[in-house]
Amino acid sequence: MCTIIAAVGLSRRWPVLLASVRDESVDRPWVAPALHWPDRHPDIIGGLDLQSGGTWLALDRRRHRASFLVNRPERVRGATRSRGELPLLALDAPEQQWDADTLCQYNGFILGQADADGLLLHQWDTRTLNSLRLGKGVHGLCYRGIGEGHPRLERHLPLFAAKPLPQPTVSASPTQAWGQWLYLLAGDGQYGSDADALIWQREVEGSVWASQSAACIALGPQRSRLDFNASPLNPACWSTLSPLSPI
Repeated sequence: MCTIIAAVGLSRRWPVLLASVRDESVDRPWVAPALHWPDRHPDIIGGLDLQSGGTWLALDRRRHRASFLVNRPERVRGATRSRGELPLLALDAPEQQWDADTLCQYNGFILGQADADGLLLHQWDTRTLNSLRLGKGVHGLCYRGIGEGHPRLERHLPLFAAKPLPQPTVSASPTQAWGQWLYLLAGDGQYGSDADALIWQREVEGSVWASQSAACIALGPQRSRLDFNASPLNPACWSTLSPLSPI
């Protein structure tokens, strides 16, 4: 039930800017982004789902590519593979050709692949795979799918689009780098339960779910940056996990 805000093609220095809020069951353990896979993925920094070993958001700090996952509600019958492995696969093999045969053991998802050339989305509903490269503009995405509205997006996307575009620099603090976007990511400053709340907490199918973290990624030619907040209600809790590469 994550939310993604993406500014694409609006800055020559930063062709892709991503802001995300991760929503998950409070009972599912996780660890903040770090180099969690030193043997298999030594250059990938990402959050770690301790239940599956996968991730929801990751950055290849050497090749300056990012990938993210938004889970959809569709379920396949029979044995399944963890969707959390998909961002790692996408970063390892960015030219991977996804198809229904490859994905038949995965529940529904939206997989994003981003670099300085833009943002490509793959949407899988357990029957059909649709892929779309986003055009220039500020876009919003949630579990409902590509091009589908949601009260959360209808309320918050115009707010992001109206603020000055973030322009990170080498020495900038998270607040300096991302400006008003960080305050928008804090939502109303408290957990809400309404459908249009960006930061929310409520019961979903018998368990408590909540917005548990937020992240911002900047991608440019031969440069990238990742900032993370494990307390998304507090704009003061942001930290830079992957600095910009020297130019």
